[in-house]
Amino acid sequence: MATRQLIKHDSLRQTDFYHHVCVSEGRRMVHFAGQVAFDRDRNLQGGDSLEAQMRFAFQNLQTALGAGGAVLEDLVMMTFYVVGYQEQHRDVLMDVMGEFLPPEQRPPSTLLGVQALAYPELLIEIDGMAVID
Repeated sequence: MATRQLIKHDSLRQTDFYHHVCVSEGRRMVHFAGQVAFDRDRNLQGGDSLEAQMRFAFQNLQTALGAGGAVLEDLVMMTFYVVGYQEQHRDVLMDVMGEFLPPEQRPPSTLLGVQALAYPELLIEIDGMAVID
């Protein structure tokens, strides 16, 4: 059975956005490409709302993980790419992520502000890895 231990070290900055370390053990790793707010026909979902796009990207993330036999709770690392990142975007990201992963289940993650993604209408992309048995 796969195990995942999320660690917040006392000597590091404390945050609810993610854990600093994930120690995982399992037989299979599931890597997923950047998930965005496109449906299967490449129709943008969420318009120009970062919040709505992130919500749809998380739904796509769940689908992608499921294709590999994983669920959100199996995540061991995520990277968020946000176009034109500003500090207030972090609260939006935390709120939406809270709909999918409570703070105690959030893996280590990195948040990057970027100038653009592959298509100009995209505002967020999420990639990462999960470990399963």
